[in-house]
Amino acid sequence: MPIRIDPRPATALALSQASWDPEGGILSCTIEYPVAADQADKPAYPLRDFLDRQWPEPEPIWIVDAGPLTLDLDDRKRLVEVYLLASPATWTLQPIEPAQGDVAEPYLEAQFDEGGHAKCQPIQEEQYDPQQGIVCLSWGPADHWRIISPTLALGLASDGKLMKIQISEFRLPIPKPRPKSAWERLKHRLMQSADRAR
Repeated sequence: MPIRIDPRPATALALSQASWDPEGGILSCTIEYPVAADQADKPAYPLRDFLDRQWPEPEPIWIVDAGPLTLDLDDRKRLVEVYLLASPATWTLQPIEPAQGDVAEPYLEAQFDEGGHAKCQPIQEEQYDPQQGIVCLSWGPADHWRIISPTLALGLASDGKLMKIQISEFRLPIPKPRPKSAWERLKHRLMQSADRAR
């Protein structure tokens, strides 16, 4: 089932942080939205706030499963986490144009079951631009972009369907060369000696 985005205007960009877990092969990106003015101005009720902290109501869980990609949403169905079980060796290396568009907060629309889970077709391509440090997860071409944070953008089709997720300022660490074993060093010397003897 397709995922649709309801991009609502935002007065400020969210903050996002991408990280790479080489052992688990997981690319993750967390998103934190600025507090809305109407939320910041709410009066404080010390007793109620204390009780809420002690016995918080469970927040609904909203998760979209797209094969190796998982999207976690907050209680308002805004995108808050992106997890990708990734194998960078299979990524398509190519130049990627940085996304440009309007600033928005992304509210996701999908067919959720009673447990708050929805399924979506897996992404079709994982692209990486190592020069600019941009990862693009793609279901197909996007007609326009919505900027969520300085390092996260969503590409949408004209009907609002989610087509691309672009994470920028993401660079995979360069693996350190493995030191040669004693056997490899001896083998190299023997080959050099054999070449000189010819």
